[in-house]
Amino acid sequence: MKDVLVTGGAGFLGMELVRSLAASGLRPRVLDLNDPNDPRVDDSIDFTRGDVRDASTVSEMTRGVDTVFHLAAAVLPTRGKANYTSINTGGTRNVLRACMDHGVQHVVHISTSAIYGIPKALPVTEETELRPMGYYGNAKHEGELEVHKAREQGLKVSILRPRTIIGTERLGIFHILFDWIKAGKRIPIIGSGDNLFQFISARDVVSASILAAEKQVDDDFNIGAEEFSTVRDDLESLVRHAGSGSRVVSIPALMAKAPLQVLDLMRLSPLMDWQYKVADKPFYFDIGKAKRELGWQPQDSNAGMFIDSYDWYVREYTDTASAYGSTHRQAVRQRALRLLRKVF
Repeated sequence: MKDVLVTGGAGFLGMELVRSLAASGLRPRVLDLNDPNDPRVDDSIDFTRGDVRDASTVSEMTRGVDTVFHLAAAVLPTRGKANYTSINTGGTRNVLRACMDHGVQHVVHISTSAIYGIPKALPVTEETELRPMGYYGNAKHEGELEVHKAREQGLKVSILRPRTIIGTERLGIFHILFDWIKAGKRIPIIGSGDNLFQFISARDVVSASILAAEKQVDDDFNIGAEEFSTVRDDLESLVRHAGSGSRVVSIPALMAKAPLQVLDLMRLSPLMDWQYKVADKPFYFDIGKAKRELGWQPQDSNAGMFIDSYDWYVREYTDTASAYGSTHRQAVRQRALRLLRKVF
């Protein structure tokens, strides 16, 4: 791994990866619609503002590269099927075609656990039936089908399917959680919160990605934290750490999901179907395959990554600082949840 391209390299996960690659002595190319705006790496990368939906730009960026990390994606809560499909499926197709055209040795493709939908059995393994949910999950699944076609033509691709990613600088919907805890508000959860729910830290996704690239593995891997607990336990651990007076409050699943679905359809909620439909369900991966074949070992627990992210939010967050970058690096509008915040 010498000449590297990172698509979506200015995003939340992308910046974590780019910093790691730069720290190892590489000078990665970065393709993104957004400026990285990070003085720590601005002089250590070659940045091009561009869109993975533009096949000519992708082709030019891929020329002379041996390894591509494909992270560019329309993520929750992007609205509308067209964006998900054009970026997560069409953009992936463009990247893979360019890699084949220019003789790229290996691709690491970041997928999602959303392609499993609500699993029928746990833990989820790489052999679990794919039941993608919503526009996002289906578009990412179609992106994986593009990977399968490229593999048939000889391209080596590692597919990594991470659980929901948390880390410092992660805002998105976590901005809402951290904002409410900091303000001492009650924290509503869907259902009892007794469901085991796995997350993963950005740095653990990065370490798995780099190992996959170094080993040039042509396979699929589920990755997530090794230490995790129930939704309630992990949130209560964070609340105790924050010391803000917040407390976790259960809302019956049926009572919560119906209005969230209506608000979602009206585009008045920051939450999308995948997020609120799985919130009360147990969801965790068997990560044994990644540990065995990649030599990967996750470092961060659910509780630890929540605490680290919250502490960064309290210490560093400003409206100005969140006004750039990808969806996950921006604070989301709370929309109709502002009314609930006032009540709580």
